[in-house]
Amino acid sequence: MSPLLIRPEPENNEGPRGYLLRLAEANYLQMIDLEKLGVLFTLDSLQSNGLMPNSALDPVLYDYLTRLTDLWNQKPRIWNSQAARFCPHCLKNEPVWQVGWELYFYDACPEHGVWLIDRCSSCGQNIKWGRGALLRCQCGADLRQEVPVASSSSGTALVKVLQNILHDRPDEGALIPLQKLDITQMQQLTRYIGAGLRPGMGMRALKIRHAGTMAISWTITSHAAEVFANWPAAFHELLNQFERQESSRSLKFVIGQAYRYLYTVLSAPQFDPVRFAFEEWLLSSWKGGVARRNRRLVETIMHRAEWIPAKLACSELGISMKRIQFLVQSGMLEGQTTVYQSGRRFLTVKKTGLDQVASFLKTGINLKTAAKLLGFSKKRIRGILLLLFPNASRSGGVSTPWFVPLADIDAVLSIRENLPVVALPDEGCVSINHLLRYFIWTESEMVALIKETQQGNIKAVGVQADLVGVNGVLYREAEIRVWRDRHKQGQGSWLTLAQVAEILMIHKEAASDFIHLGFLQSVMLPRILPGGGHRISRVDLEHFQKEYVTSTEIARRVEQPARKIRVALAGNGIAPISGSKVDFGRQTLYIRSAVEAFLDSSDFLDDNVGKSNLMGNLQALSPNDDSKPLDF
Repeated sequence: MSPLLIRPEPENNEGPRGYLLRLAEANYLQMIDLEKLGVLFTLDSLQSNGLMPNSALDPVLYDYLTRLTDLWNQKPRIWNSQAARFCPHCLKNEPVWQVGWELYFYDACPEHGVWLIDRCSSCGQNIKWGRGALLRCQCGADLRQEVPVASSSSGTALVKVLQNILHDRPDEGALIPLQKLDITQMQQLTRYIGAGLRPGMGMRALKIRHAGTMAISWTITSHAAEVFANWPAAFHELLNQFERQESSRSLKFVIGQAYRYLYTVLSAPQFDPVRFAFEEWLLSSWKGGVARRNRRLVETIMHRAEWIPAKLACSELGISMKRIQFLVQSGMLEGQTTVYQSGRRFLTVKKTGLDQVASFLKTGINLKTAAKLLGFSKKRIRGILLLLFPNASRSGGVSTPWFVPLADIDAVLSIRENLPVVALPDEGCVSINHLLRYFIWTESEMVALIKETQQGNIKAVGVQADLVGVNGVLYREAEIRVWRDRHKQGQGSWLTLAQVAEILMIHKEAASDFIHLGFLQSVMLPRILPGGGHRISRVDLEHFQKEYVTSTEIARRVEQPARKIRVALAGNGIAPISGSKVDFGRQTLYIRSAVEAFLDSSDFLDDNVGKSNLMGNLQALSPNDDSKPLDF
C-alpha cells in the first residue's frame, strides 16, 4: 500500500525531478522524504504506489513514462542535477516542469524562443531542487513572474533537435552532424564543439565545472549551435584558428584534448560526418603533416593528406632524409619546416609533389650504374659528368651521390644504334677506349667527340664487341686526328674561356664577367682535373652572339670611337644592360636588336662613311657570316 495520501499521475512531457517535486508538494513533504518512503522514479515504484496510468486508458502516457523511467535510471549522466531551469512563459501556460529543462545543454525554450532561467531575480540565488513549491523559489518568489531573454535562432534550433530526439520524433531537417544521434551522443558532440573547440579554453577544455548552470551552459550551446548552423565551413574555420595561434605542428598540441576525444569518445559510426569533416580539413588546410603514429586517424587519410612528414616521404620514396632536404632546398619538392621552442625541427612536404619526384627517381640512376652502362670507370665518369650530362644533380647535400637522368644516358648510348658489331676493328679504326688509353685525350675532347657524333658531325663506323657502352664505338683514326686538330683550334663543340675571349675579341676577364653575370652559360669543371675550369658550348656562344653585342665591337665595325657609340646610343634611349656603371662589368653590353635598329636609321656617322658602307658593316655584325664563323 502506498504511503502517499495524494497520488497525482505524471503529465505527458513532465520531467522526473519536476514530477517528484510536485508530488512531494501535494503531500506536504520534501523531495528527500519521498526517497525515505521508497517513492522513486522507477517503473516498479510508480506502479506500486499507484502513480502509473492505466495502459489501456492512456497508452501514450504509459509508453512515455516507460521510456522516461528507462532514461532516468539507465542514463543518469544526461540529466542536469546541478540546477533547476525553466521557461516562465511555459509555467504560466501549464504548471508542469518539462522534461527537457532537466537535460544538459537544453538551454532554450523551443516554443517561445527564450533562454531558460535558473536564477531568481528576487534573491539572486540559483533555484534549488530542494525547495518546497514547484512554482516558487526557495525565497518564496513566484517563478512565473521572471522575465526571460530572447535566445539566438541557432540556439533555439539546437534545442529543437534535442527535443525531437528526446521524444523519439523524426527530424528530417536536422543538420548533417546531428542526424542519427541519441541524447547522449548529442550532448557529447555539443560539449566537444562548444567547449573542446573553443580557442583559449586550454588542454582540459572538455572538463567543465558547473556545466548545468546557465552562466556556463549557454556559452557552450551558443558556440556549438553557430558551428552546427554553418557546417562544415564554421568547423573548418574553428580548426584554422587553433592552427594560427599555435606554433606547434602536432595535432595533440594544436587542438589539445579534443583530438583524442574525437577518435575515442566520439568513435561511434554516428559521428562519422564529424570525423570526415575533420579529415577533410587535414587534407586541405593542415600544414603539420600526418604521422603514422596518429593511429586514431583512418588509414586512408595517410594517402589523402596534402602535407606529410618528411620521414614518411623518405619511406615512400626509398631515399634518405638528407636527400629529401636537398629536394626541398632545390625547389623540386615543396616543404615547410617548423622549429619548436626546444630547437627541434619538423619538416613536412607536400604530398602532390612526391609523384613527380618518384617519377624522376625511377627514370634516373646513380653514378656507379651510369659508369657501368657507358663502359667507363667511376673516376672517368666523374671527370666528364657535368659536360656530358648537364642535367645531372646531387641527390642531397655536397657529400651525397650524383644522380643522372636515365633519358640522358639513353641519348648517349644511342650513338651505338645501327652500327655494325665487329670482333676486331679494321685497320685504321680506333675505339673510344683506345683513344682514352693511348691518345691522352682531355675530358672536354672526349665529350665533344660524343656530342658531335650524336649531332652527326662526325661518323662512327662500328662497335667493338668486347667493349661495353660508348667505350666500344669505333672511328677512323685519320678522321679523328683531323677533328681533334680543329677542336684544339677552337672549332669544337666545347670551348675554353680563353677560346671564347679570342672569338669575341675581348679580354678573358671580360668573358668571365659575362659568365658570372648570367649572360653566357657555361659548365664548371673541377679545378683538380686537367684543364679544369669553365667550358662553354658552341651553341650557347652562338646564342650569346645573336642576343648581345659590345660597344667595342660596334665601334670596330663602323670605324667610330667606342665612346662616341655609347653617347649616341644613350642619346637615343638605348641603355646598356651591362657595363662599369651598370653592374661593374668590364665590357659595355647592349641588346643586339635595339642597336641594329638604331644604326640602320642613324645619321651620326661622318660624311666619309657612306650608307652602303654602314649597311655592309651592319651585315658584318651578324654571327651567321660563313666566311668567318662565330666572329663578328
